[in-house]
Parts: sequence; C-alpha cells; structure tokens
Amino acid sequence: MVYMEDLHTNPDLPVILVSASESNWYKFHEKIIKGFKNVRHIALTGGHYIRRNHPDLTVNFIKELVHVGTE
Repeated sequence: MVYMEDLHTNPDLPVILVSASESNWYKFHEKIIKGFKNVRHIALTGGHYIRRNHPDLTVNFIKELVHVGTE
C-alpha cells in the first residue's frame, strides 16, 4: 500500500470505506483509513462487486457523504 502512504490528504475528510467481507484486501483497507478522523469502515457480505450485491446501501453511503459535505 505504498501508493496510499504518499498521498497528502486532509485527515478531516469524511470517509466511508466499504469492504467486501470475502475479500483478502480487508486487512489492507484498515491501513488506507489510518489517520482519518471522520471514518467508518464497513464490511458487507459478498465479493468484489459489493455495489451490485448491495446497491441500496451503496447509494445511501454516497448520499450520506454528500450530506456531510453540505452541512
């Protein structure tokens, strides 16, 4: 995950990281969100295409982030 360590991001940026519970990448996702103050890491059942398996939740997460940005 070296590419993520080189990014200069705002730690106050709201983040919702959705991971597939059946993915081997879950452990790396924890490293991605390290340092963010307003973060949620959610594991949903399924594999790589969680947006297909959980379309309503995906849309709700996006709406939530847009709402946070307009407060």
